[in-house]
Amino acid sequence: MYGYHEKTKAHLSYQDVKELLKDLTNTSFMSLKQYWEVYNELSHLNDKHFLSTMRDKIYVELLDTLIKNKNEILGEQVEIVQATPGLIKPGEGDARTGIPTTILDPHNYENNDLWRYWPPDSNENVATRGHIFVLNRTSLDLKIRPGEKTSQLTFRLVYRDIPDLKYTINQSKDGGFGVQIVPRLFSIFEMNS
Repeated sequence: MYGYHEKTKAHLSYQDVKELLKDLTNTSFMSLKQYWEVYNELSHLNDKHFLSTMRDKIYVELLDTLIKNKNEILGEQVEIVQATPGLIKPGEGDARTGIPTTILDPHNYENNDLWRYWPPDSNENVATRGHIFVLNRTSLDLKIRPGEKTSQLTFRLVYRDIPDLKYTINQSKDGGFGVQIVPRLFSIFEMNS
């Protein structure tokens, strides 16, 4: 879950996240389609700060998009272009699923606006947004298994409705600003005893 990096709960599989959220009626996590909708809106608004969180280099973000049999999402057959790997333009893809429809030559190393892309490679995969450190490039990986865990896997919450929030804006000694929001609706923190 995104938020405070020092308290973010990671090392979660897709199955872990589904289990954590199964009884919460107003909380879910972003699908690939929702991820691109938010990404495109932030791009349109030129919100560079929040857009940078959508390309976080620290975490691999699980997306609530389960792909079965390499081309099935929510029981519907979809076209998924195979590439090993390829490059994509972020935010461009199928409007219903978010799956990229145009895959570009993977050898275009000059254009850092393009993302690395991998298609599904087994009977069950989930979509993730990650980062390739060697290439310093954001990636969309559709070949992560539902039970797979790494120390960077986490998720971003989506609230179906948001109650009235109270907030305080504080200026730090270094001139930066922080926002404290109450109530904090949901959190998963590592607890040290």
